[in-house]
This record gives sequence, structure tokens and C-alpha cells, in this order.
Amino acid sequence: MLCSGPCAHLLLALLLIVAWQTSASTPSDELLQQCFKWPEADQHLAATVAEYKTGSAPRLQLHAIIRSDTAATTAAAAESSVQQHGLTLVTVFTSSRVDALHAQCLSWPGPLVAALYVPVLHAQHGSPSDAIKLVLGEAKQTAHLLAKQSKGCQLTLLVLYEVVALQFLAGLIPINSLRNVAILATSTPLVAMVDVDLLLSASLGQELITGADHELKLKQLEETCASLRFVILPAFQTPRTKAESEGLLKTEMQLAQQAVQGDKAALRPLVAAEKLIPFASQHFRIGHWRTNFPHWLTSDEQFATTFRPQFEPWVIVPRLQSPLYDPRFRGYGRNKQQQVAHAMLARNFSLVVHPHAFLVHRPHVKSAAQAGHDSVLGMMGKYAKAAGSSPSGSGQGLGEAAALSLAHVKLMDRLFYEGIRVSRTGKRLVVHDAAVEACLEMLPWWRGQTVLL
Repeated sequence: MLCSGPCAHLLLALLLIVAWQTSASTPSDELLQQCFKWPEADQHLAATVAEYKTGSAPRLQLHAIIRSDTAATTAAAAESSVQQHGLTLVTVFTSSRVDALHAQCLSWPGPLVAALYVPVLHAQHGSPSDAIKLVLGEAKQTAHLLAKQSKGCQLTLLVLYEVVALQFLAGLIPINSLRNVAILATSTPLVAMVDVDLLLSASLGQELITGADHELKLKQLEETCASLRFVILPAFQTPRTKAESEGLLKTEMQLAQQAVQGDKAALRPLVAAEKLIPFASQHFRIGHWRTNFPHWLTSDEQFATTFRPQFEPWVIVPRLQSPLYDPRFRGYGRNKQQQVAHAMLARNFSLVVHPHAFLVHRPHVKSAAQAGHDSVLGMMGKYAKAAGSSPSGSGQGLGEAAALSLAHVKLMDRLFYEGIRVSRTGKRLVVHDAAVEACLEMLPWWRGQTVLL
């Protein structure tokens, strides 16, 4: 059954920031949708836990491509060729993160491709696609009455769904596959995957889009990335990202939004006063500390930094040279680390830190996937303290939900460390995703590439 409530009002909420383009799709849109056109017999097959455990790529269905007026104009102008310059932001979200996409769009004046994931529980009767068409149709009907002109990004919204056999899988968003679909829809030389709960500093838009010397700055950034470099965007957060009270959450959201409206000079006193802190420094320091925040805060020059496993910065990458994401990763944990590790170890990329631009995390209630992940880690810690070991890989003695969550954490860890071992030999990971591979060959702006990773 298709989710109701939030899903039914999703596109309506997005119309608060953009005026939707509802004209006929472009040839490039039709090509992209053709890549994800599964054989009729497979269209409504439900994903199972067994498939997920064996590393099968999700069967995502690309239901619709909807563009804001500004994005539609840009797409039409670029229809005959690859865009020669520019940076496209890509992100992934669900119906519970509409407000986050709204805020992110307002923080970035350039193109943004957002992949919306709609899980559909397998039903005995009726077609899942019919249910999705109904929801989408109702939202579009309301759009004609309430659409507003965009003041933010040039938004392209990809509506994707997946039929799943269990609610457990519906909660494990196929995060890397969705990121890959969003990247496939881009045609600019540069791409940045930024989680939907992050806001971009106004300085990045000014530098690359609206500033007097933006063409020169953009060219310099493109040259940096073309030399096989990932450009890190340093990320910050409020000290309590999982606020306990609604009032505190609102206050921290306002602080995050105010911080990105200023530049690096305005950010420094906020960090000095510990109103903002380096991202994940309280609970996962290894994930971001190689950004070298102390040096970045006192420097106005780009600088290099080094890689180590589990480093997971948000980065600007060269679209055609960068590996895509491993589609076997679902849910929370390891998914972004995998791509960075593979690029550094097997593809000979290096890391530099952007001298001026930055990101700020917009606080929110913890997602179900992250809550489940944290619960499993807590459970494993309790077992280790009580018995000197963690629960068995089978999850024996646990409830069904806990056992599945434990198996998920162990699977993500295994895939990550197996990938590290392969990448350290200088070899590329051999991972297949039929739809993505078809797109790489078919879409002219991807120049017939065939390698996923």
C-alpha cells in the first residue's frame, strides 16, 4: 500500500518554493525514464530481504520528472548538448524531509536535483503505480492554483518508488541507488552530493553564480576537480542536533539558517562561541576531522588534506571522472564512506578543502533509519559489556525487528571493509546495477560510460 498523509501532500508543500513546469517532458527526460523501464513482469516484483542480503541492486521505478520553471528553462537550453560549465547539487529525500528540501533550495541559487523515494508495500490487489499516479495527479491539480515563482534553486524533482515485501525494507532507503539516479540526471561538469538536511553557505552561490567574477571562480574550481581532486565543503552543526524540545529545535534551525546567510568571517565568532561546532565532532570525530577545521577557520587558501578510512566529507566532484555510489548500501551507515574510500584508494583521487564555502546542518528529529542504527549499536555495546562479546550474527534471542536491524548493521560493515580491501589493491569494485549501467550507455551527456564504480 502506498504511504498516505505526508506523501499525499508532498508536492503541494514543495510548491511553496517553486512554480512547477507541467508541460510535456523533454527528450532527455524520456531517455532517463527509459533507463528505468523494467520489463512488465518485473515492474511490481517486491524487493525481499534475501535479495538485499545477497547484494542485488534495488528495482527503482522512475515515475515522474518535475521541474521548476527556472530548471525547465535551463534544461530546454541545454537539450542539444552537455552543459559546459556549472555545479549541480544532488540530494535524496523522503516525505518526512520536505521542509529540509525547502530550506536547502533557498540556500542555493543553482541547479538542484532531488530524488524523492516512495516505498510501496506489496499488496495483493491493485497496481502500486496506479496509486502513485493518483497521489501525483492530486498534487499537480493543486499546483495550478497555488504555484509560486521560485526564489531559490533550479529544482528538478525525480519521483521514484520501489515495491518492497516488508516494512523493514521500506525503512531502509536505498540511499546510494537514489544518489546515482540523481547524478545521472545532471549534465554539468561538477556535482556535489549534499544530504538534504544541510544548508549551503551563501558564499558558494556568490562565488560560482552571482558574483562579479563568478565565471573565473567557476573555471578555477572546474580545473581543480579535473585534476582528480575532491573538494571538501567543511560542515558545521549546532551542539545539539537532536534537540529534545520543539522550542530548542526551532531556535537551532534559525541559527543554522542565519549562519549560512553570512560568510566565513561571520561564521568564525559563532564557532568561537561554540554556537556551531565541527560536524559530528561530539559523536563521530573520525568521520570529518581530517577536514582540519582549526586550519580552515584561520586560512583563506585552499589546502590539501589526507584520507583515512571512515572519512566521509561532503565534496564537489568532477561528474565524468568520479565513481558513482555502491548500490548495495541501504539505510543508515557506511554508504558515503564507501564512495570516498574507493575514489581515494582505487581511482587515485586526492582531497583539498574549499577555502571559503561551508555547510551547516539543519537540526531535525532523528530519522527512523538512524534511530534503528543507533539502537543496534547501543545493544551491541550492552552485550559486549555484559558478556564480553556482541550478539551473534544471526540475532538469535532477539525480536524480529532487532535481529533484522542487527543483520543490517553487520552487512553494511562487511560490504564497507570488503570494499576497502579491494580498493587497496588498486582494483575497481565489480558491482552491477542494470538500470544505472543502461543509463550510462544511453544518455548522451554521459558519453557512453559503462563502469559504475
